[in-house]
Amino acid sequence: MRPFYRNLLKVSAERADKHKERMDAFKAEHGPGVRLPLDNCCEEQTNMCKILRQIKKDVPRTTSTFNQEIFNESMQSGNNPIYNLLAAYAELDEELGYTQGMNFLVAMVYVAVRDEEIAFCVFRRIMQSKQQAKQIQMDLAPALRDSQALKNLPEWRFLYTDGMKKLGAFVADINEWLIETKRMLYIHFESRKILLEVCLSNPFLSLFSNIIPNQQALKVMDRFIHFGQKALVQIVKNILTTQQDKLLRITDQFELQQYLARQMFMDAITEGNFFPTMPEQSAIMYTAASPASYEPHKKTLNFTRRKTDGKIETIMMKTIGVSSKTDQIAANRQTFGLSASHH
Repeated sequence: MRPFYRNLLKVSAERADKHKERMDAFKAEHGPGVRLPLDNCCEEQTNMCKILRQIKKDVPRTTSTFNQEIFNESMQSGNNPIYNLLAAYAELDEELGYTQGMNFLVAMVYVAVRDEEIAFCVFRRIMQSKQQAKQIQMDLAPALRDSQALKNLPEWRFLYTDGMKKLGAFVADINEWLIETKRMLYIHFESRKILLEVCLSNPFLSLFSNIIPNQQALKVMDRFIHFGQKALVQIVKNILTTQQDKLLRITDQFELQQYLARQMFMDAITEGNFFPTMPEQSAIMYTAASPASYEPHKKTLNFTRRKTDGKIETIMMKTIGVSSKTDQIAANRQTFGLSASHH
């Protein structure tokens, strides 16, 4: 395991141990039935204790969404990747720490790459600001530093900060589009006092992962990684277009809000109208040098997506000359400058 990520996990584990010691000492002094006050449980690290406590509450909620056995591992064992990734990121970005919604995003990244350290690199790059991006790029293998896809990733942490102004910007874009192209739908929403910020907050915060099936949610993340935040806005615009007739038939305000928040997306999945049309062959998401031991004509490790039989097929990793899943993961880790061993 890379020292940087390992050290973040070590600091987080030490905080948890300190909190447990403090709780045990408090119970020994005041009795087993008395709980340690949470407002100032561990002095200078109290805020981080609260963050870790919230992460522990949300990991089981993530587990119920993603059918992954490893997500059921004990959080105290050090083997639960969702807890580890969120706790490590909270240590890295103390200003933000952790906010609900991040758990679904980190789970999708992990499911896509199946490697904890790579998942941390990708999640970190998605979340961080442009001011921090230069240092993040230096942490990546040289071949990845010039990847256009990595440069285009959004500063997603701002979706969770500053009163969710980033979400407001998305909704403003959608409202402007409605006024220009779907005026009847815009008037329909306005006359019923529909707040799209409320209806669309969950889809954006979780990248639809707790609304639509996992396989479709991973395709959303795939587009998000490649095209950035505009991919999410385009999905919403596409669904509002395909579901317009249904939306206009719903006159009750509460029913309309409920439909916009969840069922609209499920209907689009069922009808095959969720994703906007894409070109036959989109650009490569990542291209990086694979291990030098490969022959010269087998040097490329590609992350691509292509259209097959009318459906978007996501190929997270295509390696020529790599025969097994274990070898693929090892090659992937080497590409990102990570050690070959797992923790």
